[in-house]
Parts: sequence; structure tokens; C-alpha cells
Amino acid sequence: MINTVNTATPAIAVRARSVVARRVDSVSVDAVIPAEYAHAITPTSLERRAFELINDERAANGETPLAWDAELSRVARMHSAEMARHSHLSHVGADGRDVTERAHLFGITSWQALAENIAYNQGFDDPAGFAVERWLKSAKHRENMLRPGFTHTAIGVAESTDGRVYFTQVFITR
Repeated sequence: MINTVNTATPAIAVRARSVVARRVDSVSVDAVIPAEYAHAITPTSLERRAFELINDERAANGETPLAWDAELSRVARMHSAEMARHSHLSHVGADGRDVTERAHLFGITSWQALAENIAYNQGFDDPAGFAVERWLKSAKHRENMLRPGFTHTAIGVAESTDGRVYFTQVFITR
């Protein structure tokens, strides 16, 4: 985890997790998807900015751009909203689910590789740019962002009541 504070009281924390499997075909999930995440989501300006910065970095490193995955956007946005609601940065949600289980919750049950980067920051003029910059300075986050095998991604952003901006980026190879 990386924490950064400057005189304007901004803060940041970042974490990465990767899951690689040959194939996951079915899992039973005893949960209800919140209504606001039942349909694919159009990216917000912060989500779009982070997505574009990551693809710019991939291009600068000779990698193909990632495609936006509307299904995955629900997974990412729900997790960011939960982290913001609980003011807690973790790959495991308050309900005990990790990225794999959250993907299954939304019907994403067949994949070859899945990974997640999370972060929050506060008090920055460009929260998306700052989150991506910090991810790039972390070996594990950078590895997820530049991995040649990943083909699709989505980013979810949510703001907590105290102004922290939470980011979740989920990567997938189907």
C-alpha cells in the first residue's frame, strides 16, 4: 500500500491482486445484485480518463489497447461504491467477496485471467491521473496494467462522504 499526503491534505492508497486460472465455468452465488448495477454502465469522466491514460501507457510500451468491458464495469463500480461507503480500501468487500466472486455475481463465470487494481486519493485536481500515476509506480499494478494477455478492462469510481475518490480497475482475458 502506498500513502501520499501533501500540504493540501490529499491522500492515496493503492493495492493490486491477480487471479489466473485455466478456466472457471460455474459458481453458485447466493446474493442479490443491487439494482443500480443490474445493467451495463456508461463510463463517467473519471473512469474514462483513467481508461485512456492506461491505454496511452500500454501504447507507449508497445502493447495493444484494452477494450472497455461494459459487464466488467458493473463489477468495478460496485466495489468502488462499497469501499467508499465503508471508507475501507480492500480487495475483499464487506460481504467477504473478492474480485472473482464479484465477477461471478454479475454472471462473468468463464475467463482465463482476472486481476484487480484498487486505489483511493483525496484532494487532487486530477484524481484519475494521480491514481494511474501511482499504479504505474507500483510493480504489481504496472504489471496488471501492461500485461499483454489482458484484452478487456473496466474502471469504477466512487466518492465517499469525506471526499475520498475510490478506484477499482478490473482486467480480464476471456
